[in-house]
Amino acid sequence: MNKPETSVELRSFRLSDAVRLAFLANNKKIWVNPRDGFPLPCSLKDAEIFIDNCMKKKPQTVFAILFDKELRGSIGLFKKEDVFDKAVYKNGKFVDEIRFALINTPK
Repeated sequence: MNKPETSVELRSFRLSDAVRLAFLANNKKIWVNPRDGFPLPCSLKDAEIFIDNCMKKKPQTVFAILFDKELRGSIGLFKKEDVFDKAVYKNGKFVDEIRFALINTPK
């Protein structure tokens, strides 16, 4: 049996991603994954502001996750500012419910 090809891509966010991002972020099963700074619930305006901030940040540290060319989540690297943190950077991410289940299923 041939396995269908799946493409995975990280890219910069685009303002056109806002509707899909707000939809994904408002899934209560996904709410446990984003950083505290991510607005929940997430309105379209919140998603637009989040994306605009991601696009302005230099160097870029937050990226869109695409599976088969469709936005499915976000991943980023965030500098910790607290002198008591042992790690200098923290990873933040979320993916849609279906991909989260696939990623976390034992093989």
